Order: sequence, then C-alpha cells, then structure tokens
Amino acid sequence: WVVGNAEDGKQFMKGGKHRLWKPLLLLVEDPNMSPRQKCYDIGQTRLCLYSTNLMKDVEVLKSKGLEVSYPIAEYGSATIATYKDPDNFVVYIIQFKYAIGLICRLIKYFNKIKEPSTFHWTVNVGDSTKVNKMLEQIGFKPMSDQNKDKVGQGLLPAFGLDSKTTVIEHIRLASLPDDHFVVTTMEWVEPKSSTNGQELCNSFSIAVENVNEAIQKAKDAGMIVKEGAIQNVALPYYG
Repeated sequence: WVVGNAEDGKQFMKGGKHRLWKPLLLLVEDPNMSPRQKCYDIGQTRLCLYSTNLMKDVEVLKSKGLEVSYPIAEYGSATIATYKDPDNFVVYIIQFKYAIGLICRLIKYFNKIKEPSTFHWTVNVGDSTKVNKMLEQIGFKPMSDQNKDKVGQGLLPAFGLDSKTTVIEHIRLASLPDDHFVVTTMEWVEPKSSTNGQELCNSFSIAVENVNEAIQKAKDAGMIVKEGAIQNVALPYYG
C-alpha cells in the first residue's frame, strides 16, 4: 500500500494491516544507482512477504502482468515464488504448511494481519557470527538458527540457484520484539558473496528513545559509526 504522497523522489509503502507496528518500506529514486548485485551478494538483496494462499496470489499477480522469475519451489513445509522489480531487486512470497503453517495462521488471526504481510528482510554477510553478535547487542533477539546441514536446499531453485552446488554456512532470523521487524542474516560459501558498491544503497532505520545511547551501543557492538553520525534533519511529511 502507498503511504502518503511522494516527496523528492521518495515514497513510503507498507504491507497489510497489523495489530502491531510493522516497518514501512521507503522507495528512493536514484538514476545513478549501481546495478543490482546477485541475490547472494553482500548487503540487503531480498524482501520476503508471507501469504496463506501463495498460489492464489501468484494468479492475481499473473493477471496483472507479473510472472515469477523462476519456477515455484516447494520443499519440506515451505513454498516460494520469486519476483524481481524493474531494478532487479528480489521480492519473494513464502507460504508454510503443516504445524508451522497453522502457527502462522494463528498469528495472522491474533494480530489481525491483512495480506500482503511483510515477513523479513535478508542481509547477506561475510561473517555471520560477528554480525549476529552485533545485532544482538543493539536489541535483536534470535528467532531461529540454521547451519548448512539444516538449510532448505530444495527452495533454492526458486532463486535460480542450484540446490546441489549451493552452500550456505548459516541462516539466522532475528527480530525487534516490540514491532515484529525481522532480519535474516545469511552467510554464503558457494556461490561466494561479493561487493560492488550496491550494498551501500540499501539500509534500515530503527527508531529509538535516546539517539546518543543508541550510537554508543552501536560503537560498543563494533559497528562502524561515522564522525558526525548524529544530525538534526527536517524530513518531509509523507503522510
């Protein structure tokens, strides 16, 4: 859903309604943006939406002229359909079945969630142990951890990746408990993640009560904090 009006080439969007606060998505126009990297490269390369009826959503999108980028993949309790926006950014839909699917439906009912529901944002990292520790120190709580022997390899073809040769060292889902913002960190072994400048284009913002304390916490966690990081900025009213 579009939120408010576009300002200076920027537009806020959000997923379906939710009883709790859900993050907004800010689209920013940049004609000089570097070409998008591969879905396994360093940085934020994928946005995941959750659906309780994936095939219905696929048909609706197809009627609007949107086709899946690769064949739909089903493995274990999950089914994934992947799309790419005009800039080659990956947006994919996931649906669970069995026990986890029932849990997702109960969460949807309890929190009065209306689809499409933003599920999580993927951040590819070079050292998952180091980055996960940093995220914990600034407030993210681990939800699940998967080592390479637990990764759902059968879902990889939905991203155009070979399920036999692809190796992912570790996957973690972590959240900010107060607003259900979920980040997934992934460390890739094969294909190996690389950087091309595009990893600097995407970011996520966290609202805090005390900016100075938050900056100090980030420093203590080992994050890179630029000189003059704290600024007073008059932002447009987006609605």
